[in-house]
Amino acid sequence: MNDYILQIILAIIGILGSILTAAFIPYLQSKLTQNKLTEIKFWVKLAVSAAEQTFTDPTQGTLKKKFVVDFLKSKGIDITEDELNILIEACVRELNLASDKIDDYGIE
Repeated sequence: MNDYILQIILAIIGILGSILTAAFIPYLQSKLTQNKLTEIKFWVKLAVSAAEQTFTDPTQGTLKKKFVVDFLKSKGIDITEDELNILIEACVRELNLASDKIDDYGIE
């Protein structure tokens, strides 16, 4: 029973993350210039990838996020924490989807 509840909660979190990302990215695009948004996405993706490789334990989520936030601050990226959270979640989701595709092909 607990496994079913956990699966439902994880599915809801995934759906909410997707909805927030789909709704928030267009808002960000209207707020920021396209070049600035592209630059921010690049640095967020790079920082998230580095954090995933540096902190391999799944329970180190807080350390991963701090790593990403500190890195982005060092690059002078000035966006709100909510905006940053959405971009981080989008990058993590993108990395997870790419990882799933690699697993599907049996590539190690």
